[in-house]
Amino acid sequence: MVGLALVATTALPVNAARAASTSVSGIIASSTTWTRAGSPYVVTGTVQIAHGATLTVEPGVVVESSSGSIQVFGGLNAAGTSLDKVTFNSVAIEPAATTPSQPCRIELRYCVLNGGTLYAPNGDPAYGGLVLTDSRIEYPTSYCYI
Repeated sequence: MVGLALVATTALPVNAARAASTSVSGIIASSTTWTRAGSPYVVTGTVQIAHGATLTVEPGVVVESSSGSIQVFGGLNAAGTSLDKVTFNSVAIEPAATTPSQPCRIELRYCVLNGGTLYAPNGDPAYGGLVLTDSRIEYPTSYCYI
């Protein structure tokens, strides 16, 4: 008996160009949206979302960092879909509100948190809330307080 095997191959370019990225750091003082068109967003330092401001992250966006963080004094709303998740790679997401009269709010829906930290203590009492639904936390680098 003679066997026959069919092998399918796909040629991929050796030096495929990487999509342009958007570097981010500093204070977000008014409500802002990170779109797929600007993705990936590379957090190069500390991003602070000010009281009264909300950072909205659209489905399909990738947020990356090697040592940066997102400190939430206002609101962070990252809402992917079941087929188009928001991905955070090695990003520390920290509540930063220090007064009950101005709480922070972190909402993560259909997100993948790969590495990094979530809801880390910052030495001060943090006021606010976390809504985490239909999301995965994979390989936190140090701590994840939920």
